[in-house]
Amino acid sequence: MLARQRWLLRKTIDRVTTSLCPTVGGVCTNHRRLSTASMSDDSDNNNNTISNNSQCAPPRVSLVWGQYRAAARDDGRQQAKDLIHHRTIHLVEKPVEDDLPLSSSSASENEGDTGDIPDVVLQFEKKKRQAQHNKKVGLMPEQLDVIYHDDDIVVINKPPGVLTVPGLNQRGCVLDMVYEQFAKHDHDDDDEEPLIKEQMVAHRLDMDTSGLLIFGRTKSITKVLHKLFRDRQVQKEYIAAVMGHWPVDHCRAGRIDLTLQRDYANPPFMRVSTPQYRKDAEGALVHLRRAGWIRLMQKKPQLSQTDFEVLSLGTTPVHKLPYTLLRLSPVTGRMHQLRVHCAAAGFPIVGDSAYSLYGDAARSGGILNVDRLLLVDNGEQDPKTTETTAGSQKQNWVPVSCPSLELQQEWNKHYPPNVKPMCLHAFKLEFSHPTRQGEKMNFEVEPSYRSFLDEI
Repeated sequence: MLARQRWLLRKTIDRVTTSLCPTVGGVCTNHRRLSTASMSDDSDNNNNTISNNSQCAPPRVSLVWGQYRAAARDDGRQQAKDLIHHRTIHLVEKPVEDDLPLSSSSASENEGDTGDIPDVVLQFEKKKRQAQHNKKVGLMPEQLDVIYHDDDIVVINKPPGVLTVPGLNQRGCVLDMVYEQFAKHDHDDDDEEPLIKEQMVAHRLDMDTSGLLIFGRTKSITKVLHKLFRDRQVQKEYIAAVMGHWPVDHCRAGRIDLTLQRDYANPPFMRVSTPQYRKDAEGALVHLRRAGWIRLMQKKPQLSQTDFEVLSLGTTPVHKLPYTLLRLSPVTGRMHQLRVHCAAAGFPIVGDSAYSLYGDAARSGGILNVDRLLLVDNGEQDPKTTETTAGSQKQNWVPVSCPSLELQQEWNKHYPPNVKPMCLHAFKLEFSHPTRQGEKMNFEVEPSYRSFLDEI
């Protein structure tokens, strides 16, 4: 039955992409045909690559690293000065020819388009990555790394490559170990049903993400934790290593503000929502509804925001591969949000098996071949820029120097995803204790992936 459902979804999306974009061979540049293997239950599976055809190119958008869009505050001069190198990374949905005087060539040069890679090589790399992924699914640590526990909560440090919850295939996960060691049952209510393990889950981390997780030991405590997360009263911070050197001369902190939506061509992954893709998705949903895929229909584009701060620039000691350590704070909590945002900005996370080169999801968060333009602040001079004037203020725009295709290939060679851990770690959790009024709980654990970076 499940195999037939996969086949129906594959045929439905093939029919949708053909009807929306009738091109040579029935395949559009902006869609991917789904292989039967891509319909498996695990969330990190491989799809076939995009066929190159320019007959239905979407309306052009630019990814702009512009002025920081913060709430109005009474900042002093020093605070205003500190905001000089803050940027908001967002999409401009139509070309701004006067203010952004760059050619489209800068996009492919910076981003590393896969157009020059033979299709057979892409297919081989994807299949190899899928096989490596399948080997580690369901792996379990020998023991839990328990950071803290009391009568109400348990905080652990989850290793990379381990599921938080079992998923559709009921794979091994850290929840099993937490439930076995720490599950309690509410005894105050005679009508209380026995605690099941899913009722301990307050939040989740991706399988490849390491770091801090909190669990409730009873149903009532977990409900309180859910409310804390829902009301955004839990501060979460991550440390990520991304490929390449961030442009720290002009951007040291800020916010990535990119709406995300389900990628209908590559389920169950996410991508940046653009006007063209939203239009295509509306057509796809009509067919998906008829095929009975109601859950996919219900996933609407969602506002997604991530605050970032550059911690340091680094280079690996042996192969001299550049990377940047970022502190990431999710303002919203969408699936794969940090991974998609980093990839869309042009700096994929080191070791990301899905959103980096040869990954399962749409590359660059689904916005491949766009101009990535950085605003150089007033008074700053850069010989590579074209200067424009807005009133009495200077506005200089420069192309963002993102990791090239060659650099990404070098990273994959020396730091292969699925073989080495993804460099994304939830290092900080801060929240109010669910039963001890006024008591703040603060936990920090440094990432272990730094030792792997020091080896390459």
